[in-house]
Amino acid sequence: MTIDLAAGIPRVRMLTLRARNAFPPQIPPGDPRILKYRVMNFTLSIKDDDVVSAAEGMAVGKGWYPLERFNGERFRWAGPEAIIQIDASAALEAVKLDIEPGPGVDFGPLKINVFAGNDAKGHIVIKNRERITIPWSRLPNSPELRLLVNGGGKMVSTDARVMNFRAFAKER
Repeated sequence: MTIDLAAGIPRVRMLTLRARNAFPPQIPPGDPRILKYRVMNFTLSIKDDDVVSAAEGMAVGKGWYPLERFNGERFRWAGPEAIIQIDASAALEAVKLDIEPGPGVDFGPLKINVFAGNDAKGHIVIKNRERITIPWSRLPNSPELRLLVNGGGKMVSTDARVMNFRAFAKER
């Protein structure tokens, strides 16, 4: 069996197939294969439980820590820089994030410089947890949105990561 998954966004990190053996193994005459399973239907769907929407053509890039779960919420911490990769074919008008300052910036306020690729597009100041919208339609056709924290970088004694801000997962 060959499963060809196109590269790019959305990225598949793991594919798991599960099958039940409803029949005993069959060996057709002259066929050395042991046929245990028959796939009648296969569906691949995008699970949208990350800080950006894969269904909208976005994926987290460098600078993000693994997805965490705490108190019923899903989020990722980011250090000095966090990249959001954007599929060039996506009809995306804006990048929407739910962000709050972290211990790396003494929990706020937080200033994030916004770049489309290497082109500076302004900055955002976040004082508390809030939802932000970064217009994408007016930015050049760049494969990535870079969020660069101005300052920050402090560490807490119980964690070796720099946690300047965290972004919360999109609601389903």
